[in-house]
Formats: sequence, structure tokens, C-alpha cells
Amino acid sequence: RVQSITEIIDARLRYPLTALLFVEFDAKAFQNIPRVSIKCKGRKVLIPNNYDPINHTYSGDWDGTFKRAWTDNPAWHWYDICITERFGLGRRIKPQMLNRYALYQIAQRCDQLV
Repeated sequence: RVQSITEIIDARLRYPLTALLFVEFDAKAFQNIPRVSIKCKGRKVLIPNNYDPINHTYSGDWDGTFKRAWTDNPAWHWYDICITERFGLGRRIKPQMLNRYALYQIAQRCDQLV
């Protein structure tokens, strides 16, 4: 009885706009196909240039400019969804249509301890 079959495709394939994981190991090290789990940080989004996403702190006054970084602040992910054309609403909503300074206050509220 065959319990499982694994097929390996040895070819160069192109996966645009897709995250991939490559794992290589000696098959003798495992009796079965090992389970692989990952913790994905997600997408880098625009955040204020004075924001530290690790410590959830803002330093000094914000001049309205952004940098790309990982964050778990939902306000900045909402902003990214609104302005990104590929998977968001960016074809209809332009950054200048949103009040970034009001969103800055909302994001600060999201970073407060509950």
C-alpha cells in the first residue's frame, strides 16, 4: 500500500509577488518528510520616520514623511491597504486623500497599553 508520494520538480520557476521558502536537508536525517513551520513577519508598510515599531514609541515631532518597516500597528496596515494599488484600494484612494496626521494620532492610540 502506498501511503504518500512526494514529487520534486527540478526546474527554475518564476513566482512574481510571492514569498517562497527553500529548505534543503539530508533525507537520511529523517524517517518521514519533516514538518516545517515559519513565523512570517508580513509585509513592510509605510510608517512615520520617527516611529520605532519594536518599542511602539514615537520620538520628537513628525514631519509627515514615511519609511518602510514591519509593524503590528493596525492603523499603518489600514493605511497600506488604502493606498496600495496591487491588492488594496490604491486605484481609487490616493495618499493625499487621507489625513495622515489624524491617522498618526489613531496609530499612537493603537500603541497604548490596555
